[in-house]
Amino acid sequence: MPTEDEVKGQTATGEEIKARWAYSELTSPRFGPGYVGHGPVHLFEMAKRGEPFSEVSPADWDILRDMLIQRRGSMPATLDHAATYKCQGWRRSQLLSVRALPSFNPLGNGQAIPYRNFLDGAPTAGNDDPRTVFAAITLPAKYEQAEPVVIVRVCNEFLLLEGYLRSLLFAKSIDPDAELLVWVPC
Repeated sequence: MPTEDEVKGQTATGEEIKARWAYSELTSPRFGPGYVGHGPVHLFEMAKRGEPFSEVSPADWDILRDMLIQRRGSMPATLDHAATYKCQGWRRSQLLSVRALPSFNPLGNGQAIPYRNFLDGAPTAGNDDPRTVFAAITLPAKYEQAEPVVIVRVCNEFLLLEGYLRSLLFAKSIDPDAELLVWVPC
């Protein structure tokens, strides 16, 4: 797992973040099965061994991006609205100021909702809802994070695009010094 100092402060393009996103999902119990059979075996083996994204060859990034688009449709294209992203350490107050995806809106009206409403709300997406998964997790004493969550700007507001379970683990953490690593548009 990369340390906070290895990622915090780095910049990345939207294309790199798409590749990182796909790579992080290869071993995910919720999302990994959707990738099986859709990419080179060596990438799955690297992810299974816990090798960090920094060990993935840039030559494999296009493959990972294609895998992500096959799995997530047009959602990753939202990253194309900024040329670069910077990894920052956020506090809870900053996370609470963003919006959550419309898919978590209990009204089903296609509108993004305040993250606080997502955090305090009941699951709306069944067993795939990160709040359902979170309910079965025992919080560790110290918050640790392997890959930053992804924030995009939509209509002049920040929207959490990816990393909802990690954001819940952070928001509900009892670690007073915890920071959430976040890719933010520059």
